[in-house]
Amino acid sequence: MVAIGKPIHNLKPRPTMKLKEKQRIGGRYRKTYTQPETPYARVMASKSVTKAAKVTLKAQHDSLNPFELKATIEAKLKRIFNNVTVTSKVRQRI
Repeated sequence: MVAIGKPIHNLKPRPTMKLKEKQRIGGRYRKTYTQPETPYARVMASKSVTKAAKVTLKAQHDSLNPFELKATIEAKLKRIFNNVTVTSKVRQRI
């Protein structure tokens, strides 16, 4: 099951907002968030990451094809499910 997807698919998740600041106003908190960014964009904008690491990461990111990755995962899952006997009760849960 580990061979289904490599950790590289984690480079293109959906953008998320990070908490910028939190102010207490009376009995409530007011939260301010940053603009949504992907983890890849955060790493590329970081000053603590070396240029060599950024070049390697950019090359890896540019080579990613989400459609190809999905097709590879689907093919591996199909191979796994071909070895499993599916009964009618199991099929209802799927």
